Amino acid sequence: PAPWKCHPNRSLPVGCLPEASAAMGDAVAAGHVVPSPLGPTLADATAGNIEQGAVTVAIAAALVERFELITEAEIAAAMRLALLEHHLAIEGAAALALAASLRVHDGERHLIVLGGGNVGPQTLREIL
Repeated sequence: PAPWKCHPNRSLPVGCLPEASAAMGDAVAAGHVVPSPLGPTLADATAGNIEQGAVTVAIAAALVERFELITEAEIAAAMRLALLEHHLAIEGAAALALAASLRVHDGERHLIVLGGGNVGPQTLREIL
């Protein structure tokens, strides 16, 4: 098992997926790549199905504690919050983890990696 799974007081990785394109969650649940329904999403870097034979499914299954499905409204709200409160322009895929964290009001600290700033001006106008 992953080292953090052996220690109950350690961080637990959460996979965050757009509700409109949850191919990785579907593949992990099935134990292999499966076709997944796809819709438009602000998190375009995570959109689409997974290629047969991709090693990422086994890696995610071994390391991710659970998956959270994030709505388009939540993605937009997280992008807005990052921009207006923290002066960070993040793309939709980067906003997934922030959106999931905003759901939880447990008083605990959350480590969120905000990687990806490939967001165009039209998308920024739409989310504002």
